Amino acid sequence: MKRFYFLLFCILFVGLIAKPCFSEEGRKPPLNGYEWESWSEITKTSWLIGFDEGHTQTSVEAYIFLRRFADAVSLKFAGTVEELYEVADKMNNEFLDRTVLGRGTFGQIAAGLDDFYKDYRNKSILINEALYIVKLEFTGAPQEFIEQGTRLLRMPWEERIKEQASLLAGNQEYKEAWEKWGKYLPAGVIPTPFK
Repeated sequence: MKRFYFLLFCILFVGLIAKPCFSEEGRKPPLNGYEWESWSEITKTSWLIGFDEGHTQTSVEAYIFLRRFADAVSLKFAGTVEELYEVADKMNNEFLDRTVLGRGTFGQIAAGLDDFYKDYRNKSILINEALYIVKLEFTGAPQEFIEQGTRLLRMPWEERIKEQASLLAGNQEYKEAWEKWGKYLPAGVIPTPFK
């Protein structure tokens, strides 16, 4: 029962965090390839540093929150807090692995985004989603998988969901690549379900 409540809380928590990320309200202009191309090199690098710093602080706060939640659940249901700490630690590590910008320098990431946005079809993709495609390139993901991820990001949200489900159900090669590399795609391409 403890795990059910913990899982339910995590789903709600992620939903509350993700909702503003996919909302167009309050974002004028959208931070996509058109905006990226209008920035100077220093602005691009500064934005990436700010993104990374924001991510670092959010990661620390989220981890503290997960540990405090584990404490609260342990007290409420008289369970062992160590077991819940293990779950919190695992979730935090998955979060970090998924969201840390990766192996490139800020200059290399900026250059990767410059290259990504050279394709006119990618210009409407949000910068915070395009970052994950660049990260896939740095991590050595297969080019075909990167291209599928990019194609999904070009689609409206509803179409992404259907297409992602179709790819996972009907394309064994994509499914195998997803199991290895899917964690590096942005949440806008549907994260893997809880196991």
